[in-house]
Parts: sequence; structure tokens; C-alpha cells
Amino acid sequence: MNTTFPFKHWATTLAIAPVLLAGSLLDFVNHSSFTDVLGAWIMVLIFSAFLSIPVFICNFFLFYILMKKHVKPVMIKFALSIMTLLGIIITLKLIGGYLANTLIVGYSVATLVSILLLKIPQDNILISGNSNME
Repeated sequence: MNTTFPFKHWATTLAIAPVLLAGSLLDFVNHSSFTDVLGAWIMVLIFSAFLSIPVFICNFFLFYILMKKHVKPVMIKFALSIMTLLGIIITLKLIGGYLANTLIVGYSVATLVSILLLKIPQDNILISGNSNME
């Protein structure tokens, strides 16, 4: 079983969100130079990666369990989206701050974009009539 999908979803979401939030980052660094914005993006990426580890672990295990049960890829994507969105909301509400709601929107859009862009590898898809059910 190919388990790269959760890693790709996590990395894509982490990369897309700061780009979507560029306007907020510009306000945060007071319209500074490009290098300041790039530095802010890198810091957001590092903190996002660290803070999203618990949600990633939950997503990885959910993906693994659903693949073992031969759930359709569209349902797996739906379940992972819901898990990720709940994780984003819970994490950012616990942290708080005046950017929390903006970050929730940015990361939620990023997770939905990444889940739509990525495909679950073909070797994970159960072909009907040719299954080895345990």
C-alpha cells in the first residue's frame, strides 16, 4: 500500500497556505521588503509544520485504516478534509491571536485546494471483482 498521499497533502497544504495568506503577511510585516516577506513565509512554514504534526498523525492513521477497509478514494479525501479542517480550527482557536480567523480561512482553503489537486495513487484503489479480502 502506497502511503505517500497523507505526506503530499500535508506538504502541499503547508506550502499553499502562506501564499494564500500573503496579504496578511504583508500587513504583519508592515509592507516591508521582499526578503522580510520571504522570511515571514519561512517562519510561518516552520511553525505550521510543527503545529500541524498532531493533525498529520491523525490523518495518516485515518488514511491507513480507510485504505485497509477499501473505502473509495473520494470518501477518503472527504474524511481527510473533515479531519484536517477540524484540526486547523481546533489548533488555531487554542493558540488564538488576532490573525487566528484569517489563518483558519487560509489554511482551510489550502487544504481543500491540495485535496482536490492530489490523487490517491492507483495501487491504492481497489479494483472491483479482483479483491483479496482478508
